Amino acid sequence: MKKRSFLDRLFPPKYDFYGMLSQQAELTAQGVTALSDWMDAPGAANSERLLRLVAEADAVRMQMEEELIEAFATPFDRQDIYTFSVRMDRIIEFAKFTVLDMQSYAVPVDEYMTEMATSLRRGTRDLSQATLLLKDDPQKVAALIDDMRWANAAVLSSYREALAELFRSEDALDALKRREVYHSLKDAAEYLDLVVDVLHRIVVRLV
Repeated sequence: MKKRSFLDRLFPPKYDFYGMLSQQAELTAQGVTALSDWMDAPGAANSERLLRLVAEADAVRMQMEEELIEAFATPFDRQDIYTFSVRMDRIIEFAKFTVLDMQSYAVPVDEYMTEMATSLRRGTRDLSQATLLLKDDPQKVAALIDDMRWANAAVLSSYREALAELFRSEDALDALKRREVYHSLKDAAEYLDLVVDVLHRIVVRLV
């Protein structure tokens, strides 16, 4: 029988913060994928899948917050765990807001929305992979940081192009509706960047 290390005894399985962060990151990536899929095929199946994933990610986050209170010790800074989780939650929440806004305001999908969702999808997929590697190989996580930064920059670039076109529009009401959608996608990307800041800080402390 394998002898349990001191760290194994200090951080028992019921307080698997690495595992919960990884699970939340994967649900976030799946949620953004559902958003991207919905833009390709705006039907009930994809929107309902996104809402279900939002609820599942929330459940993981709330469980983690409870265990943070109960845990005597954590594998890395307690505040970083909390901040990582809360900021990651905002990504999938803004993905949800994007769909709800488009449905409520009857906004059709355009190329800028598709570009922003695709870049965000790539960034959250990298985030999920990086979070999975965090426990056993944090040095490999550093290699994914630039890719996630690229995804955020790509969304912001599409956002600026989209607004530039809106400002040339003569349909003010349509422009206002589209701006709300663009803004939700931009906010999701900005929270991705904030998550990457926390992730990078964790990696620096672990290696």
